[in-house]
This record gives sequence, C-alpha cells and structure tokens, in this order.
Amino acid sequence: MNQNMLTFLLKQTKQYTKQIIWVILGLGLLSFFQFLTPQFTKNIIDIAIPNNNKGLLVRYILLMILLNALSGVLNYILSNLMTHISQSSIVNLRTNLFRHILKQDFAFFLYFKNSDLMTKLNSDIRTIQGLISTNSLSMISTMLQFFLILGFMFMNDFKLSLYIVMTFPVLYYLNKIFAKKMRQSHRSLRSNASRISNHLQTILSSMLLIKNLNAEDISAYQYEKLNEEHLLETKKSQKLNATLSPVIQMINTLSVAIVWLYGGYKIMNQELTLGDVTAYLSYLSMVQSLIRSFSSMVHRYQEAQVSFERIEDLIQSHPSIVNTKNPNDFSHQDITFENISFSYYQKQTVIYDLNITLKKGETSALVGSSGSGKTTLAKLLSRLYDPTQRHIYIGHKPLNEIELEALRENIAIVSQDVILIDGTIKENIIFGHEDINEDKHKKKKKNANIYDFIQSFSDGF
Repeated sequence: MNQNMLTFLLKQTKQYTKQIIWVILGLGLLSFFQFLTPQFTKNIIDIAIPNNNKGLLVRYILLMILLNALSGVLNYILSNLMTHISQSSIVNLRTNLFRHILKQDFAFFLYFKNSDLMTKLNSDIRTIQGLISTNSLSMISTMLQFFLILGFMFMNDFKLSLYIVMTFPVLYYLNKIFAKKMRQSHRSLRSNASRISNHLQTILSSMLLIKNLNAEDISAYQYEKLNEEHLLETKKSQKLNATLSPVIQMINTLSVAIVWLYGGYKIMNQELTLGDVTAYLSYLSMVQSLIRSFSSMVHRYQEAQVSFERIEDLIQSHPSIVNTKNPNDFSHQDITFENISFSYYQKQTVIYDLNITLKKGETSALVGSSGSGKTTLAKLLSRLYDPTQRHIYIGHKPLNEIELEALRENIAIVSQDVILIDGTIKENIIFGHEDINEDKHKKKKKNANIYDFIQSFSDGF
C-alpha cells in the first residue's frame, strides 16, 4: 500500500483505536463460528444419517442454527460498530480537509479550479471512503478466515490442498496485471470527471454571456464531447472488470473439479468419506469467496489510490502568508508602499518600484487603466499576497508583522463583482460576523441607508 496513503488513513482512524481492536477480536470470533459450520454438515452426513440417529441429527441441526444465530447477532453488532468508525472517520476527513483548504493562501484558489476542488472534496473523498468502510474492516476477518481454513485444509489433506493452492499464484498475477490497467483507467476517469465538472461550472456561472452570444449550441456540443470521452473511458474500465471476472470464475471451477476428481477417487477407495469431501468443498467455496472479496478490495484500493494522488497535493499545501511569531496589533496610521514590486507566479512584474503614502484621515483615489494594478494593490494591502520586493508599512510597522486577522478586520473592500451567498439578506449582511448583536446590526444597516429599503420587501431581511 502507498505509504503516504496508509499514514493518512491511520491518522483519520487513530481516535477509534480501541473500537477497532474490539472489531478485530469480534471478527476473529466470527471467523471461527463460520469455520465450524461445515464440520456440522460433515458429521450429519458421516455420523447421524448412516447410523439412523435421529436425536444426533436434530442436535447437529440445532447447533448449526444456534451457531448461525450467534454469528448473525455478532455480525450485526460489528457492522454497526464498523459503520460508526467508517462514517465518523470520513466526516472528520472531509471537515479537516475543508478547514485545511480554507487556510490556504488566496493564490491557492487561483491555481486550483473551484470545480476541481469540489470533485476532490466529494467524489475523491467518497472513493477513499471505500478503504475506511465496513467492507475494508471486514478484510481483517477475511484474512483470519483465509489462513484458518487454509491451515485446516492442509492438515486434513496436504496433497489435495497443494493442488488447489497451485491456482492461487495464477489469481495473484492476474490481479496484479489487471490492477495496473485499472489504476490507469481510474486515473483517466477521474481526470475526465474533473473536466466535465469544470465545464459545467464555467457554463452555469456565465449564463448571461452564453445567452447574449447565442452560445447555447456550442456549449452543449462541448459538454457532449466531454461526456463521450468519459463514456469511452468508462467502457474501457468496465471491459477490464468484465474480462477479469469470468477468468477468475473459470479458475475457481477448475479448483472444484480437482476436489471432486481427487475426492471421488478417495471415496471409491474408502480413504475419504462423502462428509469429508462435502466439508472440503464448503471450505473451498469459502476460500474462493474470500479471494473474490480480496480482489474486490484490490479494485477499491486502485480507485482509492488514484483519488489519494489527486488530493495529496491539497494535503501537502501550506500557506505562506501567516502571522509572525509575535505579531503586532493593528493601529490606524499612514499606509506606505515603500518601493514595492510584485509579480504573479514569478512571471511578468505587475507593480514595479511603487513608492506612495496614503495619509491617515485622508481619502485617496488610485486611478489607472484596466490591468494597471489597482486591484492588486488592494489585495496586497489586505495581505492576500505579499510584495515580491520590499515592504508595505502601517505607521512604522511592516504589514507582514501585523496580526493577520486584526488587519483584515479593519479593511473594508467593496468589490465591483457581486458576491452573494446562498441564504437570506440578513445572512448575507452578517456573513463572517454572526455573533454581532441585533442593535449593532440594525445601526450598520441604517448607516448604509438600506434598512428601510429592505424592510419594504414582503419577507424583510
């Protein structure tokens, strides 16, 4: 398993270590119960029926029912516990990753497209969830059961078990070959899904432009082509799965044929009983089922590994615009841009050797053509970016040494772009300041001369 992904998943489930230990112990007991069932079948065929012992027959049947009932109750308890661990871990994962993203620099959100971030936070996290799911934790039971049954099979008949085990390397190499191809296929599928999501967001957020330019048909055509590419990749992925399943089924059938051929001769020579072969076939069926579960887990792992690769760059991202060790308090003083220069992504310089002072208490206007850097200066002042050369000062304090939250609390920006959150008028006004009291809230609305206007609406605020 990818070491980074393993570390990441262990970190998400660390707080549930005690519950996971109880799950492992419970799964071990459940594996033992399932192992015992074929032994009752063997005893019914070899002892109770040949000896016409009705009492023994009923006893074995009742024990089988009791054992299965206990297995059902234990499975119910473990499933609920594993679901709690799985879902809680995923909630923590989503929340922590979202908080991590929100703390990134403003430049981070220019580098990553919003739709791509949404795909990673939803689809990719949902895929990774498959590794912290009930099925994945059940793999512990699967492995315990596999080695328990395989050990018993070798103790019972070494030669026959050896014949069966000879098919396992074939299954392993088949899974290994197909796993590589599946990983490439899933990587393409994820990439296509992101492109579709990006296209949708662009079109739906630019509907006024689409309508004015009569661009509905070309937009629909582009969307159709993206979906056709996604369909081709989906078919490739499905073809791989459809090819692997019958091949594995053929190998499993070959194993059953070996048991009947070998066991049939042994029964004819009175070296084995029909109950022995029946129990052996039951154990073989369990082993095959376990291998199928493992193959399914490998498939989920390939998908999860691709998704983890996609979110790994998010996890490893760290903001560069942060508070210094002992930041200064904000104070209302002159603002000085002292010979600053700035460029986006170390490319062409946008602002070069700018030296101006904005006096405290005065109203200043920066006038210039589009693209001359006016908006960039506002972003530098609120420390969405830092100058690439020299410093901005408030009073005699460098801007990057002032407490970041206090700085932004004292800067108001009215953007030329209309930005509304999904909510009421009141929720839009108090966004980011939900703890403000009602009187102060009302005063601010009146100062902005919008109170009476909004109150005239049927639903008010």
